[in-house]
Amino acid sequence: MEVYYYISAFILGCVSALVCWILAQRKGRSPIGFAIVGFFLPLVGIIVAAVWPRAESA
Repeated sequence: MEVYYYISAFILGCVSALVCWILAQRKGRSPIGFAIVGFFLPLVGIIVAAVWPRAESA
């Protein structure tokens, strides 16, 4: 039973990291940084990636 908890937590982290990666890439931000935050803090990472403003073009 304990194994299913770890497997589901890992899958949730991977899905969240992917969502954060896509959101950050669309906004011109660092995808790897947001993906790391999204993996370890899934809900916080997605919220931050969604509300973070777009990068200004130089």
